[in-house]
Amino acid sequence: MVIKLTDETRNELKSLCKEIGITPPELVHAFLEDLTGTPGCGSDERDRARDWLNRHLFGNEFQW
Repeated sequence: MVIKLTDETRNELKSLCKEIGITPPELVHAFLEDLTGTPGCGSDERDRARDWLNRHLFGNEFQW
């Protein structure tokens, strides 16, 4: 999987991850596990990840 990011987004992501002590791939992996409910994430995390997704859906189109 390749994710295209602007330099600004990439730098902000690196800073955020550094603050919390994880790598960007670990953050993306954790979010995707929460979003999909695999493996063993809590229901609160799943609900919040899905809330995020639902806020970006307009009809069947994803917008950010």
